[in-house]
Amino acid sequence: MSGIAQITLNRPNAGNSLDLDLAKHLLSETQAAIESDKHIILLSAEGPLFCAGGDVSAMNAASDPSSFTRELADTLHQSLLLIAQSATTLVTVVNGAAAGAGFGIVLNADYVIATPSASFTPAYTALGVSPDGVTSFFLPHVVGKTRASELILAGRRLDAQTALDWGIVNELVAKSELDTQLAKLLSRLEKVPAGALRASKRLLLVPLLEQYQAHLDLERDSIAQLIASPESVALQNAFLSKNG
Repeated sequence: MSGIAQITLNRPNAGNSLDLDLAKHLLSETQAAIESDKHIILLSAEGPLFCAGGDVSAMNAASDPSSFTRELADTLHQSLLLIAQSATTLVTVVNGAAAGAGFGIVLNADYVIATPSASFTPAYTALGVSPDGVTSFFLPHVVGKTRASELILAGRRLDAQTALDWGIVNELVAKSELDTQLAKLLSRLEKVPAGALRASKRLLLVPLLEQYQAHLDLERDSIAQLIASPESVALQNAFLSKNG
C-alpha cells in the first residue's frame, strides 16, 4: 500500500481531544502525506474515542483563551484546507465518539467507515460556542439545513446507524470485521488509477472551495470570540467539574 499515508490521533487518555500539540501533529503529518504524493490518507484514532473535540481544559486554562482558541482552530483548519485543496482522498475510520471538531474532521472525509460504537455530535452550543472544523459549512450540504440546525443548535447526538442513514457515514462495520472491510476498501481505491482518483476528488470539491476557505476564517473568528464570554466560561467550568 505504497500510495497510502496513515495518520493516527494518538492522545487516548484525553479522548484524542485537540490541544495544540495534537493539532500541530495532524498538520505536519498531513503536509508530509501530501508532499510525498500519497493519493490516499487513512485517518484513525487510538483508544475508545475517535476525537472529543477541542481540549476544553487547555482552552479554559489559557492566559488568553481567545488567542489560544484562535490558534488551535487555525491549526486544525490548515490541515483541513490542505486536504480539501489537494487531490488526496481522505478515508476516516471512526470507532467511538466524534464530537465537536472531531465531528468536523469526519465531515471533511471523502469516505467514512464506522463501527456500531461510533457516535456523532457537534457539542458546541453546550459549551456556549459556535462550530469550527468547517462543521457549519459541510453539515447542511450532507444532511440538509433542517437536520443541520437540529444537530448544531439543539446539540443532538447521532448513533452510528442514524449517521449512516443520514449520509454522514459510508459504511457501518462490526468491530470484529473492521480490519477486513478496511483492507477491501483500500484495495479497491488503490486499484483506481491515481490520476482518475485525484481528478475526481478535485472535481467534487471545486464548486465549494472558495466558500470553504472563507468559511474557515468565519468559524475561527467566531469560536475565538465566544470562548472567553462569561456564558461560555461558566459552561466550561461546569463541564470540567463534571468530567474532572
